[in-house]
Amino acid sequence: MQTQEEHMTDDSQKALLTSLSKVANFLEKTSASLQVLSLMKLAEEFYTKDERKDFYARQAALIQEYIEAHKELKAAAPNKYTEAIDKSRAARERLADFEQTHSLLAKLYRLKATSPDKSHQYVETN
Repeated sequence: MQTQEEHMTDDSQKALLTSLSKVANFLEKTSASLQVLSLMKLAEEFYTKDERKDFYARQAALIQEYIEAHKELKAAAPNKYTEAIDKSRAARERLADFEQTHSLLAKLYRLKATSPDKSHQYVETN
């Protein structure tokens, strides 16, 4: 049986672990938000607003193209499988090439999409 002092120590340790977990979660969210904000500022420095809008539109179209090609691949008949693989691979390569050409905006796009703080997701700044 635990003494009152040992029980308080266990409770204190649990409280400390809970607090540390909350702090770590907060820091993770803050870090992601700061990354997004810093990339947004860099994007504003190197790309015009129209260029950024064009990027996001083209990025969304390429992602959708890849998704559709992948769906076709999953549903392809055996005699059309090679053709579907080629189409899916080509769509993936177009997306990868585009992201490589615009790596700053591509990273910003991914960070916005995966950020725990969705308040700035896909928000275009002036």
